[in-house]
Amino acid sequence: MWQFEKRNFRIEDHRSLVNRSNGDTDATIWLYEEIGFWGVTAKKFADDLNALGDVSTITVRINSPGGDVFDGLAIYNTLLRHPATVNVEIDGLAASIASIIAMAGSTVAISPNAMMMIHDPWTIALGGAEDFRKTAELLDQVKTSLVSTYQAKTGQTATAIAEKMSDETWFEAQEAIDFGLADEMTDAAPIEASAVSRLRKSLANHYAERKLPEEAPERSEWLASREYAIKLAGV
Repeated sequence: MWQFEKRNFRIEDHRSLVNRSNGDTDATIWLYEEIGFWGVTAKKFADDLNALGDVSTITVRINSPGGDVFDGLAIYNTLLRHPATVNVEIDGLAASIASIIAMAGSTVAISPNAMMMIHDPWTIALGGAEDFRKTAELLDQVKTSLVSTYQAKTGQTATAIAEKMSDETWFEAQEAIDFGLADEMTDAAPIEASAVSRLRKSLANHYAERKLPEEAPERSEWLASREYAIKLAGV
């Protein structure tokens, strides 16, 4: 799982991190994860966000395929209620419920080569005909909720948004801006050096602490993976 720290926050699986700067009044949240119990849960996000204490500005950087709709809505509402100014930057992908989280930003910036995707909610159901009818009704209710959330940010009509969702629409950066999902394009500035350094150190520690396999095939594969990963990270 992941955890916030007051300073130098690191995610144990190396997929997300938070950094504080400007005298610890600003925080950057890296949401590079699925949403829900297999990734970032709403409860953990809220607990760790509150543990940061007083911050004036929060930048949420997103690269997520989405996940659980109710966890995502809870994260969205948690950010919306936070007293800090929340800005969102989409670094790679904000798809499905991750695009809803992006709507919590006072400003939403998107990298020139990043994308957003919106679609109708879906689920897996078991049971009889009546169970499936109830599930279909619930999905319609969820869609109405999502449409209103997009509408609050974009100013688009409910009909226009619902059609885009039904078509499972993928937006390139300029298309997302034109539709109102994003406000501007980023300059694609390089990632903060200190963050890269921490990720490199984490990668090196990961391989240093793992036991070398005893069997020859696994041993060769492990060594090759280690060499490639460390070369890629520049450690």
